[in-house]
Amino acid sequence: MKLRSGKQYYHNPYANSSLSIEEWLAFMKSKCITIDFITNLNQNQKVKLLCIDRNFYDLIENNQYGVYSPEEFFAHNYIINYKHNHDLSGFANWNFDNNDEYSPFNFHLNYVNDSWYPLNNEGKLEFNEIEVKIFNIDVQNIEKKWQEYSGNTLVGWRGEMLLWDDAIQSPKINFNEGNYS
Repeated sequence: MKLRSGKQYYHNPYANSSLSIEEWLAFMKSKCITIDFITNLNQNQKVKLLCIDRNFYDLIENNQYGVYSPEEFFAHNYIINYKHNHDLSGFANWNFDNNDEYSPFNFHLNYVNDSWYPLNNEGKLEFNEIEVKIFNIDVQNIEKKWQEYSGNTLVGWRGEMLLWDDAIQSPKINFNEGNYS
């Protein structure tokens, strides 16, 4: 529903509950985006996405201890407005860009356990020789096109992503020294 101001209003069924950041992440895990979600978008369809990337914990440290709505709590995290092109690629406008321009964007694939790597322009994971040695990567079982992975494989950017709408309609975050790692 839209308010007269033009802002979107969301009814949050969890508005009176709060979780620690770790509990919140576990609660939201089933809502992380997948290959199927992205490939079922129409060309030029736009979605807003919250990045749960490797800098996630660094960025939430900008918050003071307290209880926050998800919209307030994640305001300084990486958020993209994604416009779908095809397969697992499209265009992204980042919340830190300070403009309305979109740049080319390829999703990263959760290729094994909690390991993420960007797809190249051909939609394939392609590791360089140094990375293979440093991270002991078994490229024969990993270096393949995204179509060879299950549709429920997670995609994101350097980690998981959530639809912004799902994030802001979730429980509040109770952020204090003792409840995050």
